Amino acid sequence: LLIYSLFLSFALWIICIYHTSYVIPHESIKLDYDKTVFWTNNVVANNGRDGILVDVSSNNNVISQNSIYDNVDKGIAIGSGSPNPPTITSVDAVSYDISGTADLGATLELFFDDDNEGRSFLGSFTVFELPWVYDASASDFTGALTNVTATQLSSGYTSEFSGPFTLPALSNAFYSSRPT
Repeated sequence: LLIYSLFLSFALWIICIYHTSYVIPHESIKLDYDKTVFWTNNVVANNGRDGILVDVSSNNNVISQNSIYDNVDKGIAIGSGSPNPPTITSVDAVSYDISGTADLGATLELFFDDDNEGRSFLGSFTVFELPWVYDASASDFTGALTNVTATQLSSGYTSEFSGPFTLPALSNAFYSSRPT
């Protein structure tokens, strides 16, 4: 299901792309126009380059709650002007807390992946203090994925994925991806 909604807002076109699967064998999905784009709940996988490539001249791109994985290059590649990716500094093997650093006021999205992209969306929250802490639960850690990654949404822009943080061996827990 692909829904495009176009409407005029503050002299900019807004495009909403929702619930679609994308596989482009030798290319990337490229956002290269000066419009506001809300790119949510899609599957972007197995592309021959970056999963999503945002041109440096493109403004206000919100890439949120997607399943992005197994692309040849980066899951999300963005030119200058985007927020820096957050940093994940720890995952507690007992309490399941995930913590790290980011811009205050930014919205963070956490993902599980077996590489450095975002295959399985874990959750999102707003950063009010540093270091930030996300209180995950044991049920979040079921299956086979071995890394946690994050993106940062700030001032209408989405960062690239953070570097992967390898999950510790958690008591009575396995790592999971959501069905795709």
